[in-house]
Amino acid sequence: MNFPKSAYITGPMRGRPLYNFQAFADVAMTLRGYDVYTYNPAERDMACGFQPHLPLDHPDQNFCLEEAFTWDFWAINESEAIVLLPGWETSEGTKKEIILAQGMGKSIFAYNSGLLEPIKPKITVEATS
Repeated sequence: MNFPKSAYITGPMRGRPLYNFQAFADVAMTLRGYDVYTYNPAERDMACGFQPHLPLDHPDQNFCLEEAFTWDFWAINESEAIVLLPGWETSEGTKKEIILAQGMGKSIFAYNSGLLEPIKPKITVEATS
């Protein structure tokens, strides 16, 4: 398989134990083993003060969600591809990142048990009033 030169990792966080950061770390380690420059939002969030053992709205949670989203969109733009963690189908944030990546012409891969599978997810956008 030809791996991308750079990839942004995305997948479910909210509602998962410790925001699913271990899954992000595992995939990042695997990709880096193949010399893929990896943009890992979980690493970025922790470097900015996010504490995965605390709820998002906890008073000791020193974290700006808006800044995180800005970085995420920048990282997707910088990446050649995005890699979807298992369970991505249930993540509204991931679906939005997929739409952005598709609009930018990025390759999209599903990660499963150490393997990357190129996919073309069909995401529908519901109109809101």
